[in-house]
Amino acid sequence: MFLGGRARIGSRRAGPERLGETARRAGIGAFAAVLLAAVVLVTAAFNDDFSIAYLFHHSNRELPVAYKFAVLWSGQEGSLLFWSLLLATYGLVLRLRYKTDQRLFANASVVLAGVQVFFLLLLNSPLIRSP
Repeated sequence: MFLGGRARIGSRRAGPERLGETARRAGIGAFAAVLLAAVVLVTAAFNDDFSIAYLFHHSNRELPVAYKFAVLWSGQEGSLLFWSLLLATYGLVLRLRYKTDQRLFANASVVLAGVQVFFLLLLNSPLIRSP
């Protein structure tokens, strides 16, 4: 049914507004997932959990506590995770302030999401795994 030139599904509007809201929520979810991965990695480093291969290669028991946090960016995989976390944090701020200039924020969100997807694809690529 069309009302006022816009398609309606039930009582919600279909189209760009709904797609934009879905993208905004997906960005917030991506932030939560990347933050969780970083927190798990740092927590495992503080607990000397060497069952994670990355920690086995980039940490040890004698490492001072101040440097255990730096394990997050000490290797290539951790560095990519750290950059993804920074991108996700900036994206979260962007997505929480999206009502200021919606078109600008929509374009910036697309670019930011594209870069973040690139980093996450690199992070999950078997080409960067240590032998």
